[in-house]
Amino acid sequence: MESLHRLHSLVQVLKSRGQSVEPAESVERLKWVDTLQRLGVDRYVQPEIDALLRNVYRSWQQKEEGIFGDPGCLAMAFRILRMKGYNVKP
Repeated sequence: MESLHRLHSLVQVLKSRGQSVEPAESVERLKWVDTLQRLGVDRYVQPEIDALLRNVYRSWQQKEEGIFGDPGCLAMAFRILRMKGYNVKP
């Protein structure tokens, strides 16, 4: 039951605060997207994920520190963006 509550919390965080997020917040939300994808429930919040990925892609193009400052986040962003068809290069 606790896992279901945590999953519900993740979904609510993705849906909250609109589409404009700070780079550091994008990093945290990317981790949530990764978790939701691994659980196979990302389809329930796909519009929110798409909006987030547009913001992450903009950050990628501008080489913002929030993504490029952490090698783990950089790898995750690269993988998720590539899986969704964004043209990103290492």
